[in-house]
Amino acid sequence: QPTIDGTDDKISTGITTQLTNFSVVVIFKDDGSATWGRIIDKSYTTGFFISSCWNGSSTSVGAGVREPNSPHGQHITYDPSKYNYFVLTRSGSTHTVYLNGSTNKVQKTNGDSSTLSSTEMVIGAWYDNRSSQRFTGDIPVVKLYNKELTAAEIQQDFESYKNRFNL
Repeated sequence: QPTIDGTDDKISTGITTQLTNFSVVVIFKDDGSATWGRIIDKSYTTGFFISSCWNGSSTSVGAGVREPNSPHGQHITYDPSKYNYFVLTRSGSTHTVYLNGSTNKVQKTNGDSSTLSSTEMVIGAWYDNRSSQRFTGDIPVVKLYNKELTAAEIQQDFESYKNRFNL
C-alpha cells in the first residue's frame, strides 16, 4: 500500500490515455496535506485532478476536469481521520464527484466535453513534479475506467471496499 510523505514521493503511472468519458476511483486517507494535496493529477487545465484539503480546508476533497479558471472544480466534505472512497466521473460536459457511495454526490456542468490531453496521470503529486501541493497519506486503491460509471456501479464497488477500509 503506497504511503506518500509529501516530499518527493509520487507514482508515475505511464497512463497517457486521451479520455473523453471516464471515471476514476480512489481510496485515500489524508495525513495532513497542504492546500490542494494532489491525490491524482493529469493536468487540471487539459485533463483532470483530485485533491484533498480543498482550498485550505482539511475536511474537503474535490476534483475538476479541464478547468483552467477558478474555482477549478467542485468539492465535498470528508472525514480526514479515516479512509474515504472518492469517485470522479465525466460524461460529456458534466462531471460528478461521489464520496463513500453513490448517494453523497455533487454534480457540475462545465461546458467542455473535449478529449483530455495525453499528459501522464500521476499519483501523489502534480503531473509535472512541482514541489507544491503534494499529498501526504495513504492511497491503497486507484482505478481508471474509460467510461462513466453508473450510480449502481459506484455503489456496488463502494460496498466491496466498505468493510476492508472501514468506510
